[in-house]
Amino acid sequence: MSVRTGRILPLFLAVAASCSEKTASYDAQEDVDATAEVAVEGDAGEDVEAEDGRVEDAAFWPDGPVDVRFPDGFLWGTASAAYQVEGREAPDGGNVASNWSEWEDQDHIVGHVRSGPGAGFWDRYEEDFDRAVALGNNAVRLGVEWARIEPTEGVWDDDALAHYVAVVQAARARDLTVFVTLYHWVVPVWVQSPAARTDLLRESGDAFVDAFESFVRHVVPALAADVDFWVPLNEPFSVVSAGYLSGDHPPGALLDMEGAMGVGMTLIFAHARAAAAIRELDVADADGDGEAASI
Repeated sequence: MSVRTGRILPLFLAVAASCSEKTASYDAQEDVDATAEVAVEGDAGEDVEAEDGRVEDAAFWPDGPVDVRFPDGFLWGTASAAYQVEGREAPDGGNVASNWSEWEDQDHIVGHVRSGPGAGFWDRYEEDFDRAVALGNNAVRLGVEWARIEPTEGVWDDDALAHYVAVVQAARARDLTVFVTLYHWVVPVWVQSPAARTDLLRESGDAFVDAFESFVRHVVPALAADVDFWVPLNEPFSVVSAGYLSGDHPPGALLDMEGAMGVGMTLIFAHARAAAAIRELDVADADGDGEAASI
């Protein structure tokens, strides 16, 4: 076990113990509450009494329609991962090399299907934004694909990044507030390759953290003028549990407890490093609310 993991594991155990104590106290309180006599008004303004003599809660919803109003500026939107809607198809007709495209090629997907162009979002994003606006959305959450932007370590695809800039600007042109996800499980094969058994996430040290920060520092300045809301990592626990415990996601490890703990720590530090970089680089207040970067 690494020094970093050894220091943080006791904190996890302490939090878990605290949660268990709180749960026990809540259970005890529920027992007390169950025997207490509390007067509750029913639909007709009278107490509702059960057959055993206890007072029951009145119906939560009143009869008839309920007028529910959300505050001005409330954001209604849709969210997607880049790989979900773009698939693995590259603009030249080939395939984007990523851990998930390799996972498909190893026939881990139900039915041995291939994602191809996904939902066609790469080419038809403006149509999707128009549909979102027609549905009353005022926000959208998008992913930018690391494997497309940095296919080889330190080699950047400027066309791919320019494409994402155009996507974000198309959303903003429709008055959609944009949330950008920087890591949604899919990474270049030089970061993680199920076929080559490469995995910077599981390696000790800061190889993944350094690589991810470099990616963030390349992407954020290009999008900062139109984006105030950033999601550095999407559902990191899913990466840990499905990738290193159940084996359902790449790299497909089964019950790798040491790897799962190490990857969890790596993702925590990657998030912290990315958040600091975002706050440093995004100084443009795109929506005029006085805050340039929210994470």
